[in-house]
Amino acid sequence: MADVPPQASPDEFAGWLAPHDAVARLSHLQERDARGVILQGARHGVVRAAARSTSYLIAGNPRQGPTDSSVVPQTAWLNVDHSWFIRSTFWQSGQFEVDTQIADAHGFGTVTVTAAYFGVRFDPVTIDAIPRPTAQPQPAPVATIAADRGGRPRKSYWDDLWVEICRQIYVGDLKPADSDDFGRAFRSDVGHRFRLTSAGHSDRSRPGGERPTTFRFARARDAVKPGSRGNRVSVR
Repeated sequence: MADVPPQASPDEFAGWLAPHDAVARLSHLQERDARGVILQGARHGVVRAAARSTSYLIAGNPRQGPTDSSVVPQTAWLNVDHSWFIRSTFWQSGQFEVDTQIADAHGFGTVTVTAAYFGVRFDPVTIDAIPRPTAQPQPAPVATIAADRGGRPRKSYWDDLWVEICRQIYVGDLKPADSDDFGRAFRSDVGHRFRLTSAGHSDRSRPGGERPTTFRFARARDAVKPGSRGNRVSVR
Protein backbone atom coordinates (compact mmCIF):
# COMPACT_ATOMS: atom_id res chain seq x y z
CA MET A 1 0.00 0.00 0.00
CA ALA A 2 2.88 2.34 -0.79
CA ASP A 3 0.57 4.62 -2.81
CA VAL A 4 -1.91 5.01 0.06
CA PRO A 5 -1.49 8.17 2.19
CA PRO A 6 -0.55 7.49 5.83
CA GLN A 7 -3.59 9.33 7.18
CA ALA A 8 -7.24 9.70 6.23
CA SER A 9 -8.63 13.22 6.47
CA PRO A 10 -11.06 13.84 9.37
CA ASP A 11 -13.99 14.34 7.00
CA GLU A 12 -13.09 11.24 5.04
CA PHE A 13 -12.58 9.12 8.15
CA ALA A 14 -15.97 10.18 9.56
CA GLY A 15 -17.69 8.56 6.59
CA TRP A 16 -15.82 5.28 6.82
CA LEU A 17 -17.44 2.09 8.10
CA ALA A 18 -17.21 0.57 11.56
CA PRO A 19 -16.21 -3.11 11.32
CA HIS A 20 -19.75 -4.43 11.90
CA ASP A 21 -21.07 -2.05 9.23
CA ALA A 22 -18.44 -3.24 6.78
CA VAL A 23 -19.53 -6.82 7.40
CA ALA A 24 -23.19 -5.87 6.88
CA ARG A 25 -22.19 -4.30 3.55
CA LEU A 26 -21.30 -7.80 2.31
CA SER A 27 -24.85 -9.04 2.74
CA HIS A 28 -24.39 -11.79 0.16
CA LEU A 29 -22.03 -13.58 2.57
CA GLN A 30 -22.46 -15.21 5.94
CA GLU A 31 -21.06 -13.04 8.74
CA ARG A 32 -18.04 -15.26 9.41
CA ASP A 33 -17.22 -15.43 5.70
CA ALA A 34 -17.57 -11.66 5.30
CA ARG A 35 -15.10 -11.10 8.15
CA GLY A 36 -12.61 -13.43 6.50
CA VAL A 37 -12.96 -11.68 3.13
CA ILE A 38 -12.36 -8.25 4.70
CA LEU A 39 -9.29 -9.50 6.57
CA GLN A 40 -7.87 -11.07 3.41
CA GLY A 41 -8.50 -7.84 1.50
CA ALA A 42 -6.67 -5.84 4.16
CA ARG A 43 -3.75 -8.28 4.11
CA HIS A 44 -3.44 -7.88 0.34
CA GLY A 45 -3.77 -4.12 0.45
CA VAL A 46 -7.06 -3.90 -1.44
CA VAL A 47 -9.15 -3.04 1.63
CA ARG A 48 -8.13 0.19 3.33
CA ALA A 49 -8.57 0.83 7.06
CA ALA A 50 -7.54 3.56 9.48
CA ALA A 51 -7.47 3.87 13.27
CA ARG A 52 -8.63 6.85 15.29
CA SER A 53 -5.56 6.41 17.52
CA THR A 54 -2.64 4.04 17.95
CA SER A 55 -0.38 3.13 20.87
CA TYR A 56 2.72 0.96 21.12
CA LEU A 57 4.41 -1.14 23.75
CA ILE A 58 8.08 -1.51 22.83
CA ALA A 59 10.12 -3.88 24.98
CA GLY A 60 7.63 -3.23 27.78
CA ASN A 61 7.73 0.55 27.44
CA PRO A 62 4.51 2.28 26.39
CA ARG A 63 4.60 4.90 23.66
CA GLN A 64 1.84 6.98 22.24
CA GLY A 65 1.30 6.54 18.54
CA PRO A 66 -0.49 8.72 16.00
CA THR A 67 -3.87 10.16 16.95
CA ASP A 68 -4.84 11.46 13.52
CA SER A 69 -6.64 8.58 11.79
CA SER A 70 -3.52 6.82 10.61
CA VAL A 71 -3.95 4.08 8.03
CA VAL A 72 -3.46 0.62 9.55
CA PRO A 73 -0.40 -0.91 7.81
CA GLN A 74 -0.58 -4.22 5.96
CA THR A 75 1.93 -5.73 8.38
CA ALA A 76 -0.58 -5.38 11.21
CA TRP A 77 -3.16 -7.44 9.34
CA LEU A 78 -0.55 -9.97 8.24
CA ASN A 79 0.55 -10.60 11.81
CA VAL A 80 -2.88 -11.39 13.30
CA ASP A 81 -4.02 -14.98 13.48
CA HIS A 82 -6.78 -15.45 10.91
CA SER A 83 -8.95 -17.97 12.78
CA TRP A 84 -8.72 -16.00 16.04
CA PHE A 85 -9.26 -12.60 14.45
CA ILE A 86 -12.51 -13.40 12.65
CA ARG A 87 -13.96 -14.59 16.00
CA SER A 88 -12.55 -11.71 18.05
CA THR A 89 -14.40 -8.76 19.57
CA PHE A 90 -12.74 -6.45 17.04
CA TRP A 91 -15.86 -6.58 14.86
CA GLN A 92 -17.92 -5.00 17.67
CA SER A 93 -15.31 -2.81 19.42
CA GLY A 94 -13.22 -1.69 16.46
CA GLN A 95 -9.94 -2.23 18.32
CA PHE A 96 -7.25 -4.89 18.25
CA GLU A 97 -3.59 -5.34 19.08
CA VAL A 98 -0.88 -7.32 17.39
CA ASP A 99 2.72 -8.26 18.16
CA THR A 100 5.51 -7.60 15.68
CA GLN A 101 9.18 -8.52 15.91
CA ILE A 102 11.59 -5.77 14.87
CA ALA A 103 15.37 -5.64 14.85
CA ASP A 104 17.02 -4.28 17.98
CA ALA A 105 18.51 -0.82 17.50
CA HIS A 106 21.89 -2.11 18.66
CA GLY A 107 21.84 -5.14 16.41
CA PHE A 108 21.48 -7.65 19.26
CA GLY A 109 18.50 -9.70 18.07
CA THR A 110 14.87 -8.58 17.90
CA VAL A 111 12.44 -6.61 20.02
CA THR A 112 8.72 -7.31 20.39
CA VAL A 113 6.50 -4.37 19.56
CA THR A 114 2.84 -4.57 20.51
CA ALA A 115 0.73 -2.19 18.47
CA ALA A 116 -2.82 -1.39 19.59
CA TYR A 117 -5.29 0.18 17.15
CA PHE A 118 -8.43 1.93 18.43
CA GLY A 119 -11.53 3.05 16.58
CA VAL A 120 -10.69 1.22 13.36
CA ARG A 121 -12.86 2.02 10.34
CA PHE A 122 -12.88 0.70 6.78
CA ASP A 123 -12.96 2.70 3.57
CA PRO A 124 -16.41 1.97 2.05
CA VAL A 125 -15.04 2.38 -1.47
CA THR A 126 -12.66 -0.53 -0.96
CA ILE A 127 -15.35 -2.63 0.73
CA ASP A 128 -17.73 -2.05 -2.18
CA ALA A 129 -14.94 -3.03 -4.60
CA ILE A 130 -14.94 -6.58 -3.23
CA PRO A 131 -16.34 -8.74 -6.07
CA ARG A 132 -19.93 -9.91 -5.73
CA PRO A 133 -21.25 -13.09 -7.34
CA THR A 134 -22.91 -12.55 -10.70
CA ALA A 135 -26.33 -13.95 -11.48
CA GLN A 136 -26.08 -17.39 -13.02
CA PRO A 137 -28.14 -18.09 -16.17
CA GLN A 138 -31.10 -20.31 -15.55
CA PRO A 139 -30.78 -23.72 -17.22
CA ALA A 140 -33.12 -24.46 -20.09
CA PRO A 141 -36.14 -26.54 -19.08
CA VAL A 142 -35.57 -30.23 -19.54
CA ALA A 143 -38.17 -32.20 -21.43
CA THR A 144 -39.81 -34.73 -19.16
CA ILE A 145 -40.56 -38.27 -20.14
CA ALA A 146 -44.04 -39.55 -19.45
CA ALA A 147 -44.12 -41.76 -16.40
CA ASP A 148 -44.37 -45.50 -16.92
CA ARG A 149 -47.98 -46.51 -16.43
CA GLY A 150 -46.95 -49.98 -15.35
CA GLY A 151 -48.19 -53.30 -16.70
CA ARG A 152 -46.61 -55.62 -19.23
CA PRO A 153 -44.34 -53.89 -21.76
CA ARG A 154 -45.80 -53.77 -25.26
CA LYS A 155 -44.29 -56.46 -27.50
CA SER A 156 -43.14 -55.57 -31.01
CA TYR A 157 -45.23 -58.33 -32.60
CA TRP A 158 -48.55 -57.72 -30.86
CA ASP A 159 -49.88 -55.40 -33.58
CA ASP A 160 -49.16 -58.05 -36.25
CA LEU A 161 -50.70 -60.75 -34.09
CA TRP A 162 -53.84 -58.71 -33.59
CA VAL A 163 -54.10 -58.13 -37.36
CA GLU A 164 -53.87 -61.88 -37.93
CA ILE A 165 -56.68 -62.54 -35.45
CA CYS A 166 -58.81 -59.93 -37.23
CA ARG A 167 -58.01 -61.55 -40.59
CA GLN A 168 -59.09 -64.96 -39.36
CA ILE A 169 -62.33 -63.50 -38.04
CA TYR A 170 -62.93 -61.79 -41.38
CA VAL A 171 -62.35 -64.88 -43.56
CA GLY A 172 -64.24 -67.11 -41.13
CA ASP A 173 -61.39 -69.24 -39.78
CA LEU A 174 -62.00 -67.91 -36.27
CA LYS A 175 -65.52 -67.55 -34.90
CA PRO A 176 -65.16 -66.66 -31.23
CA ALA A 177 -68.17 -67.31 -29.03
CA ASP A 178 -66.55 -65.78 -25.96
CA SER A 179 -63.32 -64.13 -24.86
CA ASP A 180 -61.73 -67.48 -24.03
CA ASP A 181 -61.82 -68.38 -27.74
CA PHE A 182 -59.36 -65.57 -28.39
CA GLY A 183 -57.07 -66.89 -25.72
CA ARG A 184 -57.20 -70.42 -27.12
CA ALA A 185 -56.50 -69.12 -30.63
CA PHE A 186 -53.50 -67.20 -29.41
CA ARG A 187 -52.10 -70.15 -27.46
CA SER A 188 -52.57 -72.58 -30.32
CA ASP A 189 -52.88 -71.85 -34.00
CA VAL A 190 -52.37 -68.07 -34.12
CA GLY A 191 -49.59 -68.16 -31.55
CA HIS A 192 -47.69 -70.76 -33.55
CA ARG A 193 -48.12 -68.79 -36.75
CA PHE A 194 -46.36 -65.83 -35.13
CA ARG A 195 -43.12 -67.45 -34.12
CA LEU A 196 -41.59 -65.29 -36.84
CA THR A 197 -41.48 -61.52 -36.85
CA SER A 198 -42.93 -59.53 -39.71
CA ALA A 199 -39.37 -59.33 -41.06
CA GLY A 200 -39.10 -63.12 -41.08
CA HIS A 201 -36.57 -63.42 -38.25
CA SER A 202 -36.90 -65.65 -35.21
CA ASP A 203 -38.19 -63.79 -32.17
CA ARG A 204 -37.35 -65.73 -29.00
CA SER A 205 -39.13 -63.16 -26.87
CA ARG A 206 -42.52 -64.69 -27.81
CA PRO A 207 -43.29 -67.75 -25.73
CA GLY A 208 -46.24 -69.54 -27.30
CA GLY A 209 -48.16 -69.62 -24.04
CA GLU A 210 -47.94 -65.89 -23.29
CA ARG A 211 -51.29 -64.15 -22.83
CA PRO A 212 -51.25 -60.57 -24.20
CA THR A 213 -53.81 -59.14 -21.84
CA THR A 214 -53.65 -55.73 -23.52
CA PHE A 215 -55.66 -57.15 -26.48
CA ARG A 216 -58.82 -56.82 -24.42
CA PHE A 217 -60.27 -60.12 -25.65
CA ALA A 218 -63.61 -59.41 -24.03
CA ARG A 219 -64.00 -56.15 -25.96
CA ALA A 220 -63.08 -57.95 -29.20
CA ARG A 221 -65.73 -60.60 -28.50
CA ASP A 222 -68.42 -57.96 -28.01
CA ALA A 223 -67.31 -56.12 -31.14
CA VAL A 224 -67.85 -59.17 -33.41
CA LYS A 225 -71.22 -60.21 -31.98
CA PRO A 226 -74.05 -60.23 -34.53
CA GLY A 227 -75.70 -56.82 -34.55
CA SER A 228 -72.81 -55.11 -32.78
CA ARG A 229 -71.77 -51.71 -34.07
CA GLY A 230 -68.26 -52.25 -32.77
CA ASN A 231 -66.26 -50.19 -30.29
CA ARG A 232 -66.34 -46.45 -30.69
CA VAL A 233 -62.89 -44.95 -31.17
CA SER A 234 -62.13 -41.41 -30.09
CA VAL A 235 -59.64 -39.69 -32.41
CA ARG A 236 -57.93 -36.53 -31.14
